[in-house]
Amino acid sequence: MFGSLEETITAPAAPCGGRRGIVRISGGASLQAACRLIRSFPDDFDRTQTAILPVELTLYGRQRLLPALLYFWPAGHGFTAEESVEIHTFGSPAIVSRLVRELCAEQRVRPANHGEFTLRAFLNGRIDLTQAEAVLGVIDARSGGELSTALTQLSGHLARPLHALREELLNLLSDWEAGLDFAEEGIAFLTPEALADRLEELRKRLRKISDTLTSRSPRQTLGTVLLFGRPNAGKSTLFNALKGRFGGETTPNALVCDHAGTTSDWLEAPLCLGDRTVRLIDTAGTESIDRPEERTDRLLAGADLVLYCLPGDQIPEPIPPSLEPDRVILLQTKSDLALRSLSPEQTARFFRTLPVSSIRLESIEQAAGAIDAFFRTIPPGGAVPSTAQRCASALDAAQAALSRAVMSIGGDEVLTAAQLREALEQIGTVTGAVTTDDLLDRIFSRFCLGK
Repeated sequence: MFGSLEETITAPAAPCGGRRGIVRISGGASLQAACRLIRSFPDDFDRTQTAILPVELTLYGRQRLLPALLYFWPAGHGFTAEESVEIHTFGSPAIVSRLVRELCAEQRVRPANHGEFTLRAFLNGRIDLTQAEAVLGVIDARSGGELSTALTQLSGHLARPLHALREELLNLLSDWEAGLDFAEEGIAFLTPEALADRLEELRKRLRKISDTLTSRSPRQTLGTVLLFGRPNAGKSTLFNALKGRFGGETTPNALVCDHAGTTSDWLEAPLCLGDRTVRLIDTAGTESIDRPEERTDRLLAGADLVLYCLPGDQIPEPIPPSLEPDRVILLQTKSDLALRSLSPEQTARFFRTLPVSSIRLESIEQAAGAIDAFFRTIPPGGAVPSTAQRCASALDAAQAALSRAVMSIGGDEVLTAAQLREALEQIGTVTGAVTTDDLLDRIFSRFCLGK
């Protein structure tokens, strides 16, 4: 899929049939090719400055003029870092197709391959490989959460710390290898103790980056919300109410009965809360709040948020030690029947405390709002799925290489340097400093034309 960077490429850059058609051109002949289609292009045009010009396109012969806007970026200023042009006109598929055909009649212009504009931005150093994958993440985003993750990655949230860490590791390696060259003279640019301390610090930073990259982010995937409490605490009634207001029709209702212990298994349903979808899980009541049965304990460990259901006339009991209070919302259920006033000491440890009545619509909407508010407190993290899948093993290998380098200090100094080079290479595969044609082809072939 890789053509010469000396060639100029073009492709439609907007969905066909929309109100506006966009044709994108990138390469050294971009403006020259565009001028062939433009009537009376100004002779004094400054090719060193970005510009937006109203123009008339001469399609199907000079007698047929089409109004358009021409956007121009000189080399070093546009997305691809090459001279670039965009022609914005009517969104007719016939017009856009004709524009591309006439541009490709220019000897130095050819149709772009899938993802080739983004590929050129990467090859020209405008973005790194994680940001290139974020472009695809923006295109494929199906929710506000997925879009937020992709845009955060595109802005360099992942790239910057990796580049900084790799730069520090390069400096350490150069100092260490310089010391090897002058070993007979007794000159040390970096002591073994200092190297060990620095490498341990870098390993911890890399571990943090890896955790952020590979962790399941509630903004990126379905967050899990678990209803938890004693039998007959109103969990199933609340499950049905939330599902009825924010869920679909495909999930059956939970059985509800005045007798405790009606729910003996767990049931789940998706809830659509604005731009976010979460999984709501109804669990069987537990007789011991601080020591739930093994199955419920596993569900608690995997939940992003726990709704601790407590009848409004009771006081909170100690929760399991493994459950962090700041991911628990205390819901005082059946608040239409009785509502005990709780002290700040009883409620401050939870993310939020809220009285709830499952028969009142405004109460159900308040509970949904509290769930949404919890997930909005989680900062954007994680990575687009393609980056997380591609890079997890590389970052693990880099951490392992740093650990081996620390263990080898005081022994074979050449082996220490070799382990540092291994860590550098693994980090380089994440950012794109180390690539193969197969890797690039696998990434960029998934893009659409014009991106």
